[in-house]
Amino acid sequence: MLGGTIVNDTVSYTLAVDAALEPNVGPVHGWPIIVIAAEKGGVGKSTIAYEVAASLEAVLVDLDSTRGGASGLWGYETGIWESGELSAALATCVPPSQSHLPMAPLMLGMAGRPSLVPMERGVAAIADVDSNRLRSMLLAWTIEWGRPIVIDTHPGLLPLSDAAIAAADLTVV
Repeated sequence: MLGGTIVNDTVSYTLAVDAALEPNVGPVHGWPIIVIAAEKGGVGKSTIAYEVAASLEAVLVDLDSTRGGASGLWGYETGIWESGELSAALATCVPPSQSHLPMAPLMLGMAGRPSLVPMERGVAAIADVDSNRLRSMLLAWTIEWGRPIVIDTHPGLLPLSDAAIAAADLTVV
């Protein structure tokens, strides 16, 4: 795996994604965790995350709490898609107070769109995030799902975005 490679140009991105998908990943080691990050909003980060997830058949995990984001591109609307299954997603999985790693949240699926773990209210406000725990949790989820994860982060620096970047195999800035 890439061990936290940061990429900021197209050629490096292509080479890094190819390297992240090398044979040392898979059911035993986990699939790659790719984070799309930007300091500023409105620069296409969510669109890139959405398209990368679709092209890799990865699960798109939305950590962008601004209106729009990957969940908005996907067509997710809080209150319309919410169900009991989704209530156990990210907000209850991230806090380090739990002694065990939670099972992967259920994801939404729809033809022609990447699978989505949508942003939930309250997730971006989590201030105490252990990046090692987040990485262990995300790797376990990749094994459970059998696919890579692409994470759309909140613009700027928030504890959850910082932890996602630290947990990533590949970060595209």
